[in-house]
Amino acid sequence: MEKINGISFEDWAAGCGQLTHGMPEEQVIATLGVELPVWQDTMEKFTEKLSDPDLIMKYTEIFSNPNVGPFAGGGQATGEEDWRKVIPDHGAFIRLQREMNIATQKGVDAAQFLEDKGLNIGQYSQASMAFMQQQNEMDSADVYKAYKENSSDLDHKELMDKYFPEYEQYIALVYALEVAVNEAMAQDRFKLDSTAIHAQRDKLNELGIDQNLYNYMYDYYSAWEQEQLEKQGNEAFNAYRFGIIDKVKAGNVAIANVNEEESKTEGLTGDIEF
Repeated sequence: MEKINGISFEDWAAGCGQLTHGMPEEQVIATLGVELPVWQDTMEKFTEKLSDPDLIMKYTEIFSNPNVGPFAGGGQATGEEDWRKVIPDHGAFIRLQREMNIATQKGVDAAQFLEDKGLNIGQYSQASMAFMQQQNEMDSADVYKAYKENSSDLDHKELMDKYFPEYEQYIALVYALEVAVNEAMAQDRFKLDSTAIHAQRDKLNELGIDQNLYNYMYDYYSAWEQEQLEKQGNEAFNAYRFGIIDKVKAGNVAIANVNEEESKTEGLTGDIEF
């Protein structure tokens, strides 16, 4: 690839990587021998070229390990031994990812979250690349097991107990999702699977319910349903379940809306609207 403003793609990617490891922008552009306006113009033009998947891969490799080219002797990127002190293995990486996702959903800045953990964005990028490569080489069953073992469900249980403490509220949510999916599918003459997925996702977002929380409740109540089927028998339990659905349809079971301020104290909103 041709240079832009005398800067090669490789050196630009390395410069970007150095920024995430804490190198001041002034030092980056001084190392590259350009002024700030030239660096900004170069940044904009190279960024426009990152629609090419091959370039993205090349950029990611250099960005994650940027002590190359003009930064080979004085780069600020640290080695694997440093981020391994915080993220020693794949399980720790999964736990960190999950904790960061929860924090950012609450408005915490990702860079600040990492800094509080003793990492910078560059080190996190290095770890991500290493563990994603490791994960790609793992059997899918082992990947699933790793995520299940290293995902704490405590926050999900607390949210479920707060907003969906009874089976009735869960069934109301399931019914609301089914209605949203059916309405979307009725408008889609091709009946695409993606239509149903997006409709469910949008309804969950509308209610302020994280997909992981919904997955947790699904697993929890599915196990509970199985227990009840064994205790009560199919006929008795299904009659009980259909009775709840009738109450939901009649608007007699309220549904939690995590987005609404009043749900923090009352736990439930008004009647369901379909």
